[in-house]
Amino acid sequence: MSEQFGDFYSGSLEYQDLLQREFEGNNFVELDITDSSKSEISITQINSGLGPNKSKVIQRRVYSSSASIDQYGSNNIALIEQKNGQYNNASIRQNGTGYKGIIIQDGSFNEAQLTQCDLSECAKENHGGEVSILQQNDHNVAIIIDNTSSSYGVQQNGGDSIFINNNMNRGIYVKQ
Repeated sequence: MSEQFGDFYSGSLEYQDLLQREFEGNNFVELDITDSSKSEISITQINSGLGPNKSKVIQRRVYSSSASIDQYGSNNIALIEQKNGQYNNASIRQNGTGYKGIIIQDGSFNEAQLTQCDLSECAKENHGGEVSILQQNDHNVAIIIDNTSSSYGVQQNGGDSIFINNNMNRGIYVKQ
């Protein structure tokens, strides 16, 4: 993906191994479920300190997969990467402080939702975001709700539907 304004992506390699994962507590999760089937993953991270959060998921060959990461407070980062097939539902919700995001899916129905600083919970905060949703073939639905200082990126390559609710007058890059 080319580097352009609003283009977040950042080349993955499992989001550069969750941005050089140094870790001293207050959350961090990593799952990597290889040939999965009907897997549902739900991660909630709450942190009132100043440091980590992080997360990851990755499911590889999948089937009826869904994954959600909710992060409340502090440095955040997330990543859900699903790969080669079937339903692929992914959701990242980030409220408070650092954010980043990324949802990468590969084949089949591909539905992704990424929310950064939901208006009812963060209306007066102005923290940094980033976002990125990268889906490839098949149906592709992306929903982005953003009320922060985010740079974006969305690249889909299938059925391609997108909804963006952006209340901060930020630049957006979408390639479908």
